[in-house]
Amino acid sequence: MGWQDTVTSVIDKLKPYLEKAKPYVDQAQEKAGPYLDKASEKAAPYVEKAKEKAGPYAEQAKEKAGPLVEKAAKKVDEATKGKYSDQIGTVTGKVGEALKKPAAAPTATAAPPTTTAPPTTTAEPTTPATPTPTPTAGPEADAPASNGTTPSA
Repeated sequence: MGWQDTVTSVIDKLKPYLEKAKPYVDQAQEKAGPYLDKASEKAAPYVEKAKEKAGPYAEQAKEKAGPLVEKAAKKVDEATKGKYSDQIGTVTGKVGEALKKPAAAPTATAAPPTTTAPPTTTAEPTTPATPTPTPTAGPEADAPASNGTTPSA
Protein backbone atom coordinates (compact mmCIF):
# COMPACT_ATOMS: atom_id res chain seq x y z
CA MET A 1 0.00 0.00 0.00
CA GLY A 2 1.56 3.29 -1.15
CA TRP A 3 1.30 6.61 0.62
CA GLN A 4 -1.45 7.76 -1.78
CA ASP A 5 -3.56 4.77 -0.76
CA THR A 6 -2.94 5.57 2.89
CA VAL A 7 -4.00 9.19 2.41
CA THR A 8 -7.11 8.14 0.49
CA SER A 9 -7.99 5.68 3.25
CA VAL A 10 -7.61 8.34 5.94
CA ILE A 11 -9.71 10.83 3.96
CA ASP A 12 -12.44 8.22 3.49
CA LYS A 13 -12.48 7.60 7.24
CA LEU A 14 -12.67 11.34 7.97
CA LYS A 15 -15.53 12.14 5.56
CA PRO A 16 -18.39 11.43 8.00
CA TYR A 17 -16.76 13.61 10.64
CA LEU A 18 -16.14 16.44 8.22
CA GLU A 19 -19.76 16.34 7.11
CA LYS A 20 -20.95 16.49 10.71
CA ALA A 21 -18.58 19.35 11.56
CA LYS A 22 -19.48 21.57 8.59
CA PRO A 23 -22.62 23.17 10.13
CA TYR A 24 -20.66 24.00 13.26
CA VAL A 25 -17.83 25.52 11.26
CA ASP A 26 -20.35 27.64 9.35
CA GLN A 27 -21.97 28.74 12.59
CA ALA A 28 -18.57 29.65 14.06
CA GLN A 29 -17.72 31.69 10.98
CA GLU A 30 -20.98 33.62 11.26
CA LYS A 31 -20.37 34.38 14.92
CA ALA A 32 -16.70 35.30 14.43
CA GLY A 33 -17.33 37.73 11.55
CA PRO A 34 -18.06 40.84 13.65
CA TYR A 35 -15.06 40.13 15.87
CA LEU A 36 -12.78 39.88 12.83
CA ASP A 37 -14.03 43.29 11.68
CA LYS A 38 -13.36 44.79 15.12
CA ALA A 39 -9.91 43.23 15.30
CA SER A 40 -9.07 44.59 11.86
CA GLU A 41 -10.16 48.09 12.89
CA LYS A 42 -8.14 47.96 16.11
CA ALA A 43 -5.04 46.57 14.37
CA ALA A 44 -5.04 49.15 11.56
CA PRO A 45 -3.00 51.82 13.42
CA TYR A 46 -0.40 49.24 14.43
CA VAL A 47 -0.17 47.93 10.88
CA GLU A 48 0.44 51.46 9.63
CA LYS A 49 3.11 52.03 12.25
CA ALA A 50 4.82 48.76 11.35
CA LYS A 51 4.78 49.68 7.65
CA GLU A 52 6.34 53.07 8.43
CA LYS A 53 9.12 51.49 10.48
CA ALA A 54 9.75 48.63 8.05
CA GLY A 55 9.73 50.79 4.91
CA PRO A 56 13.38 51.91 5.02
CA TYR A 57 14.55 48.36 5.72
CA ALA A 58 12.57 47.02 2.80
CA GLU A 59 14.13 49.65 0.52
CA GLN A 60 17.62 48.74 1.73
CA ALA A 61 16.89 45.07 1.08
CA LYS A 62 15.74 45.87 -2.47
CA GLU A 63 18.91 47.86 -3.16
CA LYS A 64 21.13 45.05 -1.91
CA ALA A 65 19.16 42.26 -3.58
CA GLY A 66 19.54 43.60 -7.15
CA PRO A 67 23.29 43.06 -7.49
CA LEU A 68 23.09 39.75 -5.64
CA VAL A 69 20.45 38.45 -8.06
CA GLU A 70 22.68 39.42 -10.98
CA LYS A 71 25.68 37.72 -9.39
CA ALA A 72 23.70 34.54 -8.65
CA ALA A 73 22.36 34.48 -12.22
CA LYS A 74 25.89 34.71 -13.64
CA LYS A 75 27.12 31.89 -11.38
CA VAL A 76 24.22 29.62 -12.34
CA ASP A 77 24.70 30.44 -16.02
CA GLU A 78 28.40 29.58 -15.74
CA ALA A 79 27.65 26.37 -13.84
CA THR A 80 25.21 25.23 -16.51
CA LYS A 81 27.61 26.34 -19.27
CA GLY A 82 25.00 28.65 -20.80
CA LYS A 83 22.50 25.83 -21.36
CA TYR A 84 19.71 27.73 -19.56
CA SER A 85 20.75 31.31 -20.37
CA ASP A 86 17.34 32.27 -21.78
CA GLN A 87 15.43 31.00 -18.76
CA ILE A 88 17.91 32.56 -16.33
CA GLY A 89 17.64 35.87 -18.19
CA THR A 90 13.85 35.75 -18.03
CA VAL A 91 13.82 35.06 -14.31
CA THR A 92 16.48 37.69 -13.61
CA GLY A 93 14.44 40.24 -15.56
CA LYS A 94 11.27 39.46 -13.66
CA VAL A 95 13.04 39.66 -10.32
CA GLY A 96 14.61 42.96 -11.36
CA GLU A 97 11.20 44.36 -12.33
CA ALA A 98 9.74 43.23 -9.02
CA LEU A 99 12.55 44.91 -7.12
CA LYS A 100 11.98 48.19 -8.98
CA LYS A 101 8.27 48.32 -8.20
CA PRO A 102 7.30 50.35 -5.15
CA ALA A 103 5.76 48.29 -2.40
CA ALA A 104 1.99 48.32 -2.58
CA ALA A 105 0.71 49.97 0.56
CA PRO A 106 -2.44 48.23 1.75
CA THR A 107 -5.00 50.56 3.21
CA ALA A 108 -5.82 50.47 6.89
CA THR A 109 -9.48 49.99 6.04
CA ALA A 110 -8.93 46.83 4.04
CA ALA A 111 -11.45 44.13 4.74
CA PRO A 112 -10.14 41.20 6.75
CA PRO A 113 -9.65 37.98 4.83
CA THR A 114 -12.60 35.68 4.86
CA THR A 115 -12.15 32.24 6.24
CA THR A 116 -13.60 29.20 4.60
CA ALA A 117 -14.23 25.72 5.78
CA PRO A 118 -11.73 23.11 4.69
CA PRO A 119 -12.82 21.47 1.48
CA THR A 120 -14.39 18.09 1.73
CA THR A 121 -13.59 15.43 -0.79
CA THR A 122 -17.08 14.04 -1.20
CA ALA A 123 -18.20 13.47 -4.76
CA GLU A 124 -21.89 13.86 -4.02
CA PRO A 125 -23.53 16.97 -2.52
CA THR A 126 -24.59 16.69 1.08
CA THR A 127 -27.16 18.56 3.07
CA PRO A 128 -25.81 19.63 6.44
CA ALA A 129 -27.82 18.88 9.52
CA THR A 130 -29.40 21.84 11.23
CA PRO A 131 -27.13 22.92 14.10
CA THR A 132 -28.69 22.84 17.52
CA PRO A 133 -28.61 26.17 19.34
CA THR A 134 -26.37 26.57 22.35
CA PRO A 135 -28.46 26.67 25.54
CA THR A 136 -28.43 29.97 27.36
CA ALA A 137 -29.75 30.95 30.77
CA GLY A 138 -33.21 32.43 30.39
CA PRO A 139 -36.27 33.15 32.50
CA GLU A 140 -36.51 29.47 33.47
CA ALA A 141 -33.53 30.03 35.77
CA ASP A 142 -35.82 32.03 38.08
CA ALA A 143 -38.58 29.37 38.02
CA PRO A 144 -39.05 27.14 41.06
CA ALA A 145 -37.16 23.88 41.08
CA SER A 146 -39.02 20.71 40.05
CA ASN A 147 -38.99 19.42 43.65
CA GLY A 148 -41.30 22.26 44.79
CA THR A 149 -38.60 24.35 46.46
CA THR A 150 -37.45 27.76 45.29
CA PRO A 151 -33.82 28.49 44.74
CA SER A 152 -32.18 30.38 47.58
CA ALA A 153 -30.57 33.71 46.84
